[in-house]
Amino acid sequence: MSSRGCTCTRVRRAWQPDGICATCGQNVLEDQLIPALLQILCGGTGLVLWRNNAGLNTHWPTGERRKAPIRYGVGTPGGADYIGLWRTGRFVGVEFKTQRGTQEPDQVAFEALVVRQNGIYALVRTERDAVELLGRLRGEADQ
Repeated sequence: MSSRGCTCTRVRRAWQPDGICATCGQNVLEDQLIPALLQILCGGTGLVLWRNNAGLNTHWPTGERRKAPIRYGVGTPGGADYIGLWRTGRFVGVEFKTQRGTQEPDQVAFEALVVRQNGIYALVRTERDAVELLGRLRGEADQ
């Protein structure tokens, strides 16, 4: 198998629950999965998500090393890949992983923080997971 992931067009792809495309036989990569799942989650549903880039900046733009590194991102380390709001104003954190991907301990800690503060956190691996998250959000809004 190639490391470039599924080579199928959107029409041809047949992503299976095991993380392999049935059409081309390649692994589905996280970078391929995220756009498809974001379309399901944010396509007129009432959920707004923003990319939560996180990391540690140790150098100035000139290439010179900083005396004190700067952390960026919400909830770093371990902040969800995407953070946002449901139409009711409730905080939502979404972590995208492939079928084989696992949460790091700091991601588990961030999930616990979000839940403890009455937010919604979801680990989304498949289209089914995305639909289930929307169902959960809609169910809470109807209560």
